[in-house]
Amino acid sequence: MFTICFGSASGFLPIASDYYITYPDTTPRWKTFSLTWIGIVVPMVFFQSVGLAIGSALGTNEDWVDVYYDQGYGALIGTVLKPVHGFGTFLMVIFFLGLVGNNIPNTYSAGLSIQALSPRLAVIPRLIWTLLGVIIYTVCGVAGRGNLMTIISNFLSVIGYWTSALFIIVLEEDLIFRRKSGYDFDSYITPHKLPWGAAAVVSFLLGIVGAVLGMNQTWYVGVVARQIGSMGGELGVFSVFIFAGCSYPVLRYLERRFSGR
Repeated sequence: MFTICFGSASGFLPIASDYYITYPDTTPRWKTFSLTWIGIVVPMVFFQSVGLAIGSALGTNEDWVDVYYDQGYGALIGTVLKPVHGFGTFLMVIFFLGLVGNNIPNTYSAGLSIQALSPRLAVIPRLIWTLLGVIIYTVCGVAGRGNLMTIISNFLSVIGYWTSALFIIVLEEDLIFRRKSGYDFDSYITPHKLPWGAAAVVSFLLGIVGAVLGMNQTWYVGVVARQIGSMGGELGVFSVFIFAGCSYPVLRYLERRFSGR
C-alpha cells in the first residue's frame, strides 16, 4: 500500500524545482513543505479512498464489473454517479477538467526539460517544445485508445521506481552535501561549475537494478519479489531506496574529491 501511495504522489518530484525556483530565498521551509504536503496528500487520500470504496463495491455489483471491463474507469465513475443525476454530471465535468489541469504542469515542464538538455535546444521557444509534447501525447492517445487503459495502467505502475531513485539522490545531495554550501542558481548554464553527474547517473542506474529485482508487475516479477508468497510481493520502491540510497553518498564523495565540485 505504501508503494501505491508513494508512486501516486511521487509524480510531482521531477517537476517541483521548475516552480519552487520562483519562490523568494526567504521563503520558510515549513511553508514550502506544508503547501506541498497539503496539495499532494489531501487530494490523493480523498480520491484513493473513493477508488477503494468503488473497488470494494465491485464485488457486489455485477453491472459495475461489466462496465469496468468493457468501458474502463471513466465509464465506471459515471455509472456510480448516475443515481445523483445532474450533480453526477457536474462532478464528471469537474473530474475531466481536473485531469486536463493536472497535465498542464507536466506538459510545461517537458518544454523546460528539453531546453535544459543543451543551450542549442534552449534557443527554440518553450512554446514550440510544449506544443510538440502535446502533439506527441495526443497522437499516442488516439492511436492507443483501444487499449489505452491497459497501456496506462502498465506504464504508470513503473513511474514510482525512477522517481524513487531521483528522490533519494536529491534528498541525500541536499542533506549531506549541500546543507552548508547551498546552491548557486546562476551556475546552471555554466557546465564547468556543475558536478560531473557521474555519481547521480550510476546511483540512478543501480536504483533501477534494484527496481527490476523487487518489482511485481503484470508483465514481470523480479527475483526478490518472487520470494514473497505464491504471487510475489512488491518491493520495487524499497529496493530502489536501498540500492540508490546506499551507493550515492559513497560515489558522490569520490566525485567531489576528484572533481572538486
